[in-house]
Amino acid sequence: MWTRSTARSAMRSVATIAIGFFIVLGGVGEPRAEECTPDTPHACLKAAEALEAEGATSADREQALVQYRLICEWGHPTACVRAGHRLRNGVGVTHDLGAAAEFYRTACDGGNPEACNMLGLMYSGGEGGLTADPVRARGLYFRSCGGGWGWGCNNLAQQMRDGSGGDQDLAGAAANFAIACKGGIADSCDSLGNLYWQGKGVEQDGLRANVHYAEGCDGDAAWACYNLGTSYRDGEGVPAKDLVQAATLLRKACKLGAAQACNLAGIMYHDGETGDKDFLLAFGLFHKACDDGYFWGCRNTASMYREGAGIGQNEERAVVLFRKACDGGIAQACEEIGETGMAEAAPAAPAPTAPSPPAATPTPRARPTPTPPPGTGRWKRNCRVVWKSSNELVYTVTMQINDDGDEETSLYAERTDLLALVNEIDASDEPELERARQTALNAIASAPDYDNPVPSFLGGGGADMTMTPAVDMALDMLWEVVGRRADAAGEACP
Repeated sequence: MWTRSTARSAMRSVATIAIGFFIVLGGVGEPRAEECTPDTPHACLKAAEALEAEGATSADREQALVQYRLICEWGHPTACVRAGHRLRNGVGVTHDLGAAAEFYRTACDGGNPEACNMLGLMYSGGEGGLTADPVRARGLYFRSCGGGWGWGCNNLAQQMRDGSGGDQDLAGAAANFAIACKGGIADSCDSLGNLYWQGKGVEQDGLRANVHYAEGCDGDAAWACYNLGTSYRDGEGVPAKDLVQAATLLRKACKLGAAQACNLAGIMYHDGETGDKDFLLAFGLFHKACDDGYFWGCRNTASMYREGAGIGQNEERAVVLFRKACDGGIAQACEEIGETGMAEAAPAAPAPTAPSPPAATPTPRARPTPTPPPGTGRWKRNCRVVWKSSNELVYTVTMQINDDGDEETSLYAERTDLLALVNEIDASDEPELERARQTALNAIASAPDYDNPVPSFLGGGGADMTMTPAVDMALDMLWEVVGRRADAAGEACP
């Protein structure tokens, strides 16, 4: 329970703090000293924030910390959290993890879920003199998640998944990753996708996994982009194999810091998987993977230096990079050092062989091939519903078989709501299709510019909706499932 005495126990030198606090107030645009009282905490917080504006000096930041301390003493958890952040990060103020933990504890006891998460992180890592305690950390994450803090749900889900601080609970992990993903934590979407891909805690569902990877990639989670890219490259859990889309996603993952993605994209361009071979682009991607600490990237860069394909041949540089890869644990690179023709710079190696192709990247997740259930053939009257994207817009076409067996094709120009179109699908007795439908509904509703959209060229009058990968993937997934139903029924759909 939050009390003034609880808050006071976390503070030090309050009298000194108060003196410093009133010195800074009263400037132009600031609350006057007499206005900054326990009855005007928001004005005081605003004054403290102003001290940390762009161009703030160390003295300004120290003074802001003084103010946050005092407002925390008045019983406002938000100020306690800010004081904790400043002391934990040590930017412009003295780094003090022990004091940061006490501020977080005070704010958490006062009902601030962000503070509970931060204190949980400190117990997880044993920071600030705290004894590492995963059980206590898990309890704090539970409180944080219950208070609506997304990162608290993510960290609780990780502990449930890994069995840290309590029993392993994969179903609980999936549920909490889902909460965090819906709350905008992109890494949680990737973790949720992994659980669906592996069938851990949830029914194995490659299509749904990729929808969550797309959500994570929309939020710039590097590994979500990587995983979605490998799905498109392998043609698993997606409507169709798409090597151009795969390469695009892998390059995004590379830019976001996933070094393995740089290496795999390099392989694709080196081997011409997206069209013509592009050795220069492949070289740059391999080099970045190596620079970012992925040793297969070093091996592949060395191989290109040795071959001289697309770049100048440089055996001396090849030896350096083969050795770096070898020291990083790539046994193949150890053998290839001698193949450069600079045997004096290399350990004993087998006789030279033909240049090796780029080495593949191990995939960081288990990837069982999804086996879709057979169709039930219920789509005799509603043969197929098609969603396609064109120029980043959505349009809808339906084909129905009427009572006389005649095919009718109609464009839903009169509709004003894409959600209504998805809602029209009756999937009450088909669990797989219902999951696909619900996923599509959630993706559409959470689109950043969703507002009853139907493109203007359909005459719907609604705002055009930008297609995000998550929405596009969800609609493709729905299309795939509906299409299987139609095909299983033997119906002649376009």
